[in-house]
Amino acid sequence: MKRPEYIKKVADAMGTSVAKAKDAVEAIETVIFSAVKAEDEVPMGKIGKIGGKSKPARMAKNPQTGADIKVPAKTGQPYAKFSKTIKE
Repeated sequence: MKRPEYIKKVADAMGTSVAKAKDAVEAIETVIFSAVKAEDEVPMGKIGKIGGKSKPARMAKNPQTGADIKVPAKTGQPYAKFSKTIKE
């Protein structure tokens, strides 16, 4: 499904115009983006949770040379945790 189709379905479900549905979708996206950057979780009802977390620095190997390299720490890495109801 493409974004315009998604917005149209949201508009139909809300019983409102496409413009208002687009504003609602963009507001939700803004909240999710800021939560991921702040390493927080956003509950998504029966779907699950979307959030961000940090990954510590680690050592890895270059597959071509076998040399050890340091992978820097990363912050605000997105993740999604789906609930049992959606997995069924």
